Amino acid sequence: TNELLHGLGSKLEIEMPYLDVLKPYAEQGLGDLYERQDEAVTEPTIKELSEGNPKLESEIEGVINELDREGHVSGVQVCVIDQSGKIVADKAMGNMGGLKRNVPMRTNSLVLGFSCTKGIVATMAHMMVEEDYLSYDEPICERAWPAFCPGEGIPEELKLAFPEETTIDEQWEWKRSITLRHILTHTAGLSMSLPMKFTIKSMSSCEECCKAYEYDSNAPGQTLLPKTKPGDECSYHFMSFGWLVAGTLVGAYKNRSGDQSITFEEVYNAILAPKLLNQTIASGFRPCGGGGSHPMAHTDTQFDFSKLAQLRREAESQGESLKDDDDNGDLGKIRESFRGKEWLLDPRIWNCSNGQKANVPAAGGRFSARGLALFYHQLGSGSLVSHKTMEISTKECSQSSGPNNALARLEGQGNMSSLSMNARSGGQVQARFGLGYQLIHFESQSEQIKAFGHSGVGGSVGFYHKESGCAVAVMLNKSGTNLDAKIRILQVIAKHMNWTVD
Repeated sequence: TNELLHGLGSKLEIEMPYLDVLKPYAEQGLGDLYERQDEAVTEPTIKELSEGNPKLESEIEGVINELDREGHVSGVQVCVIDQSGKIVADKAMGNMGGLKRNVPMRTNSLVLGFSCTKGIVATMAHMMVEEDYLSYDEPICERAWPAFCPGEGIPEELKLAFPEETTIDEQWEWKRSITLRHILTHTAGLSMSLPMKFTIKSMSSCEECCKAYEYDSNAPGQTLLPKTKPGDECSYHFMSFGWLVAGTLVGAYKNRSGDQSITFEEVYNAILAPKLLNQTIASGFRPCGGGGSHPMAHTDTQFDFSKLAQLRREAESQGESLKDDDDNGDLGKIRESFRGKEWLLDPRIWNCSNGQKANVPAAGGRFSARGLALFYHQLGSGSLVSHKTMEISTKECSQSSGPNNALARLEGQGNMSSLSMNARSGGQVQARFGLGYQLIHFESQSEQIKAFGHSGVGGSVGFYHKESGCAVAVMLNKSGTNLDAKIRILQVIAKHMNWTVD
C-alpha cells in the first residue's frame, strides 16, 4: 500500500504525507487486535472486604465524568480503603488509552505509575535498614556499593578525562560521601544525571542503568559526578533516584547473601513481596514493571514534548532557532538536561514492548488503584515497616520550591488543596520530602503533614492519610493535559471523609 501511494503521488506530482495517511488504518488494525486480546482477560475473582459506599462512589463518578467531558482523562481508577481495611470505593472508568482506546478500563488493569514507583522503592530501603543490611548515613561506597566510587584518591585517568573541570577533585569527594539518606531526600547532587549511553532498550534493564553510575577506569569520560555537595540542595532526582537506591540495596543484599548475580527484582521478591497480602498482588501491583496476567493500559498524551525538542535540534543544526517564552525558565532547563535523550519525554515510549517490561525503579512501576491503595494501607498500618521507622521517615527532611526549581514539573504534586492549582500556574511549586516519600497536605496554609505517599508526573498518586487511617490511590493513563485532575478527584474524597480541606 505504501509503495502504491508513493507511485500515484509521484505520477500525479502530488505531495502526500504517506505515513499520516496510513496511520489511522494501522492504529485501527492494532486496536482491534488489542481489543480481542483483552476481551479474553476477565476481572479477577477477589473477595471484596466491602461492597463500597454508594454515595462516595457516585461523587467520584460525577467528577470523573466532568473531567472526561473536558477532555482531561482517558481512563481512571480510584480506590479508597478505610481504617479497618474495608474498600469503600473502587471505581474504574474510561478506556485503556492509546491503541487500546476501544477497550474499557478495569479495576485490575495495570496503569503506569511513573514516580508512584518511588514510594515502593523507598519502603524496600527502610525494610532493609531495619533488617541491618545497611544504614542511612554510611557512605554507600564504603560497603554497600564500592564500585559506585572506589578508592579514596581521585583516579588520574579521571582528571585527564575532564581537563577543564577545576572542581573534579571536590566532586569525586562529594560522590564518595553520598549516603542512602542523601538519595532518599533528593539531596545527592545527581538530579540531572542520566546514563551516557541511554536507549529504550538499556533503560529497561535496571542493572545496566545502575552500572552507569559506577566508576569505570576504561571509560572515565562517562563518569557521573554530583553537581552540588550532597546534603546542600534538594533537587528532584526524577530518574536517578531509583537507580541509586536500587544499586545500593542490591549491593547490601549481595554482601549478606554472597550471591553476586542477584538482580533488583530478585531483591524485591526476597524482601518486600513475601510481606504483601495476596490480595495486593492479585489486584495489580508490579513495581518492577511488566504485566503478568493483568491487562496493561496504554499511556496517552496530548503534548509531544519530545517532538518539539527534536524540531528544536533540527532547527539549530540549520542555524535557526525556535524560541518560546520559557526558554530561560523551567522548560528550558528540563530541555537541556534531556538533550540527546528527548525520546524520554514522550510518555508513549512506555507503550512499546521494552517500555512495558522495563524495570525502572523511579518511574516504571505498573499498578491498579486497588493494588496501590492496599499497599499503602499495609504500610500505614505497620505490617511492612515499624511505626517507629515510619514516624521518622515521614517527617520533613527536605523541600524544593519556588520558580527556580526546574524539575518541579516532574515531581508530581504534594499539595492537594484547591488553591494549589492556582499557585502552581504562577510558578510557585513546592515539594516536601521525608525519607523517600512525598509529604502531602490538603490545606494550602497549613504546615501540618496529613499524608505520605508519592505522586507521578502522569497524575497518578497513592498515599496513606495518617489521621483517618485511610489509604487512597488514583491512577490516570493520560498525562500532560490537566495536572489538576487528581486534585479534583481527591477533593471529593477528602470532603466526603471529613478531612480538613481548602
